[in-house]
Amino acid sequence: LPSTSMVATDTAQGRLSDIYVKRVLTGTYATVLSGGDTDWVSGNVLQASAAALTTTPNTSLPSKQVVEGQTNMVVGSYYLQTGSTEGVNVSSIATRLAFAGNAGVANVSNLKLWKKDPSIANDPGAQIGDTTTTLAAVSGGFSTNTITVSGGLDIPANKTMQIDVLLSTSTSTSDGGTDDTIISSIAAAGISGSGKTSGTTVTSPTAAQTSVTMTIVQGGRLSTSVETSGAASSQFVTTGVTGFEMARLKLTATVEDMKIEQLVLRTHNGSANIASVKLLGPG
Repeated sequence: LPSTSMVATDTAQGRLSDIYVKRVLTGTYATVLSGGDTDWVSGNVLQASAAALTTTPNTSLPSKQVVEGQTNMVVGSYYLQTGSTEGVNVSSIATRLAFAGNAGVANVSNLKLWKKDPSIANDPGAQIGDTTTTLAAVSGGFSTNTITVSGGLDIPANKTMQIDVLLSTSTSTSDGGTDDTIISSIAAAGISGSGKTSGTTVTSPTAAQTSVTMTIVQGGRLSTSVETSGAASSQFVTTGVTGFEMARLKLTATVEDMKIEQLVLRTHNGSANIASVKLLGPG
């Protein structure tokens, strides 16, 4: 059994020598391999390796604008990767949140950690640890909140797990500008755990890891423009002609989905000369 005092540069090798045997037929005794080091039978050289855990941001989560007043909004995402020799039992994760503008501790709540297995397609995941209802006050530029996850995040050797940071925002998180932001990060050694076999202490990351910037806005936006591709061009129209296209418009929703409830149509110099107006949607 290797000692916990071994370091990564240490090696170990077992050797077999001076085997004392009794001959079955003759009943005599003999010593085998008694010629010194050159006659030893050597086993494999074992290289000492400590449990390791690497933490990196999940780059598939983009920085974006999100509408205030949402629950379980993902504000950060990270990958935790164990080494090839030993798994890690994660005991706690300390997340940091930096706020700007109207976003702040008073306008957010219910901090959660959610684990997923990236090797499983569409893994719904599960919460680990308890929900932090009221976040810690900002100190040194961050609201730092440590969540105990013992037993909920035991990662086998050579395995990657995804950890998402979830948060709920109030309807006062944005004041209408674009400077109300939330940035998630994990400080150096913000994650603690132990080797599954050795029990040695493991911390990660070696340097602070920062996820994305979420800009909190009051609501989505709808922009309107004239669609020029394939649209009708200026033309002469004969009296009595039906079914001609007057305009083609493009509506674009950003931040959130939009449901169009009313369109007000106007014509220029068309009073009493245009009838039976129709709107054709996509398709």
